[in-house]
Amino acid sequence: MDSRTTNLNFYQAHRTEYPPQTPESSRGSLFLNPMQGNTTHNWYRQQLHTRGLSHTASEHVYPRLPPSTPSPSQRMDILRAKADTFLGFEYNFPHHTPTQMAEAELSCEKHSDWVGCEWCGKRLRNWKSGDIPWVEHTRFSPHCELVKREMGQPFIEAIIKSFDLEKEITHYCDQHTPLKNDPRALLDAFKESDEYRVIKNVFSNPNDLSKQLPLIEQAFIDWHYKENSSGKSILRATNILTRMNNLQCHTALKESWERFLKDCDEYDAQLEVLQEKQQQIHCLKNERITLFDTVNLQRQTKIKAAQEGEDAKIARRLQGLYVGEPPQLPAQNRPANFSSQAEASTANPVQKPESLEKSGIDSFLLLKQMTCRVCKTNESKIFFVKCGHLASCETCAPVLKKCPFPGCNIEVATDDKIKIYMS
Repeated sequence: MDSRTTNLNFYQAHRTEYPPQTPESSRGSLFLNPMQGNTTHNWYRQQLHTRGLSHTASEHVYPRLPPSTPSPSQRMDILRAKADTFLGFEYNFPHHTPTQMAEAELSCEKHSDWVGCEWCGKRLRNWKSGDIPWVEHTRFSPHCELVKREMGQPFIEAIIKSFDLEKEITHYCDQHTPLKNDPRALLDAFKESDEYRVIKNVFSNPNDLSKQLPLIEQAFIDWHYKENSSGKSILRATNILTRMNNLQCHTALKESWERFLKDCDEYDAQLEVLQEKQQQIHCLKNERITLFDTVNLQRQTKIKAAQEGEDAKIARRLQGLYVGEPPQLPAQNRPANFSSQAEASTANPVQKPESLEKSGIDSFLLLKQMTCRVCKTNESKIFFVKCGHLASCETCAPVLKKCPFPGCNIEVATDDKIKIYMS
């Protein structure tokens, strides 16, 4: 029976139970009545519940559960998998390493410098020098559950508040940017022009020239305000000399010069305010860096503590195989030839080999290296010929196509796997 027949029979069997179409439950107005909601959907969920059927969780029906905290070994596997997505695309991220991106729960999108979070679906690009992946992830996706789990809600609130304040300061700077250029730059450009040199040549006596220089500048400023307001007039030496020789224009020259000095003061005041705002933005960036370093240090400390706890658990489990006390037979079940020497050997646990003690090798590190890299539980007994790693147990080895040793992705076939026996 195909799926079409099954669905048809199900509909025929339950068609009388399906609620009639009402204005509130019709497709064109599913949510016209907020008190009643989606009647059809509620009926469907009720039928599933009464029949004991499982309903696939959907973000439209049930809230998405927050991600669980991975174990240290799982965290390393996730980090390695995300970092591997950047292979071949490292040149698109000149200021960041794949590990930095992977630690911020970001994977490469294989297009330009796009990266994305698999949980919240946020995609980011245009990475610049000084950008912190965790901070940018928090900034554009503050509701991401991975960010809440790794960095904490106080960190998210501090980052959002910092960027909101920076946005206000930037908006203020855009609104109060000086509408005019530096007035002194206009006067400096005039002193570099050919017309200025022509005017200076008119005064052959150096003493007369030094006295006339302030008047030349005033005449130029007066010409600029009165005849060059649009900035398209052509300056000629005769325009300046005429104003200098006309004594009636000297009062107008002084007024224009006072206006010029006032414009310079206003420009300096606006520039000082903008520089102060820019300094505030710079301080906010430094505060975000300091905050991230502090929170990330706490996070790494917790991860390290969890790693040490997992390592201790593995060590206790493996040490039971090599240093534990062998089982003893009850007295009534002992064989007739059971000697006192054999009884003494079973009564004493197997101690750490003297070769390890003399060589200074830490037995814990040795036991950890002998654990399967896939399941983190069984003892590694499969040797990979191509790379020379002992990294898998008998259970995990058949499904492996690559060596699971960290940093080794060499492909292995069935013939490349050899079981070894340790004595």
